[in-house]
Amino acid sequence: MREYLKAREVMEILGCARITLYRWREEGRGPAFVRLDNGHYRYPKAEFEAWMKERTVPAGGGF
Repeated sequence: MREYLKAREVMEILGCARITLYRWREEGRGPAFVRLDNGHYRYPKAEFEAWMKERTVPAGGGF
């Protein structure tokens, strides 16, 4: 079975506000998500982890 993260969990991991996730969804940016019939959003855990890995800058690098 596929694992999902709640929006609150994603916000805690990223240290961002709910409005940031909202904007990213509206702009087609940010991690992949699924909208449930009840209007709540879930983030597939494996895809979220891959999204994070793509954006990780090695220590001492990137600048």
